Amino acid sequence: TYFHQNPINHTIKPYFLFATLTLFNIHLRPKHDKYSHTPPKIIRKNSHPTTPANRIFTTIPALTSFNKREIIRRSYIFTNFADANNQSIDTMKLKTSIFTLWLSAAVFTAANAEAPKGYYNSCENLGGRNLLSELQDVIDNHHNVGYDGLWDVYADSDVRDNGTIWDMYSTKQWVFGKSKCGNYKNVGDCYNREHSMPKSWFSEGSPMKSDAFHVYPTDGKVNGQRSNYPYGECEGGKNLGTHNGVTALGRLGRSTFEGYSGTVFEPIDEYKGDFARTYFYMAARYNDKISSWKSDMLAHNSYPAFSSWAVKLLLKWHRQDPVSEKERDRNDAVYKHQKNRNPFIDHPEMAEYIWGDKSDQRWSSTSSNLPELNAAGEIKVIPTISGVEISVSDDARIPVAIYSVDGTCRFNGQAAGHTSFSLPRGIYIINANGTAHRISVK
Repeated sequence: TYFHQNPINHTIKPYFLFATLTLFNIHLRPKHDKYSHTPPKIIRKNSHPTTPANRIFTTIPALTSFNKREIIRRSYIFTNFADANNQSIDTMKLKTSIFTLWLSAAVFTAANAEAPKGYYNSCENLGGRNLLSELQDVIDNHHNVGYDGLWDVYADSDVRDNGTIWDMYSTKQWVFGKSKCGNYKNVGDCYNREHSMPKSWFSEGSPMKSDAFHVYPTDGKVNGQRSNYPYGECEGGKNLGTHNGVTALGRLGRSTFEGYSGTVFEPIDEYKGDFARTYFYMAARYNDKISSWKSDMLAHNSYPAFSSWAVKLLLKWHRQDPVSEKERDRNDAVYKHQKNRNPFIDHPEMAEYIWGDKSDQRWSSTSSNLPELNAAGEIKVIPTISGVEISVSDDARIPVAIYSVDGTCRFNGQAAGHTSFSLPRGIYIINANGTAHRISVK
């Protein structure tokens, strides 16, 4: 349709064919390479590969799965293919149109990255204490990968698109297999295994010590600063700063959250929901053990498991930082190794039925924690001087994803009322409640 309405140089048509073949994972290649598991072949042109005129074209090997991250990566590769091969054409509209097509496919694919059919059937029509207890039966007896085995899990679960380790405690992008701690002196020296729920709380017991759902690869120096303090919120606090271009994420200080005044470690906003859902998982997976664990965040019982201030804090973070694609990818990757899942990533609304506003109601797999936009509702996407404003009427909350045209995800969460997003100069594709919009920030 695009080519019919927008006549352009016919040399583009083969690229569109390539995009279609790539999108649907159809590969024209020698038969002997059908089952190849070798890394993608990179063909670089001229000098620096990161400049617009010298990006890369990748021959992508056959895949057994097709997730959103891979679609975005392929869209970036394709939409820059003409530039990389010195095609003298205006491809901006083409890039945006194809990216919009691929973004729609990505949303469809992400929606299908979920738990096996029937995984949560036994939780139907349960709520509160009973739902939490049943979740333990669903996700317990997982395969214990062992403490050393966590490194193997991280190769699947915590790797960015560029192949580096994803660190939630610093800006360092670690090269996998290198810079493991050891000794450290500064931020950026090495990375190790951070027990987001400190192992001293459960006396280093097994299998908690090596459960990948709560043990993350993080900067060693920041991990040491966090120590075994609870997560929380603080004003001011101490951040470890920047060393050799690597910045520490998070701060240590006196709690300012109502109900607790002790020392806490506050992660950055981007990962607060991740850690909240990690804690919800721990309360479910170890519901028969958590009453004996020791921490100011814990209530020393099986339900609600967390102290009242911690419940309020974790629910706040859970609501303000919705499930991200990073978490969904990690959930799938850990499941591959441990054979269990984090229910609060698959079904974020479960937290409300256990600890939140719906704890006196019964959960169903058709439940949703998002109010539906009724027929009279209206969504407006309004470009501003510094970004974009999304306006939603009727007090509804809608799913929103914002991508730059190179495939970088700028936001993936919810919007309600009048929500403003600050964006650097560029072209963006915004998916608001399933409808794609193209904006330019100048």
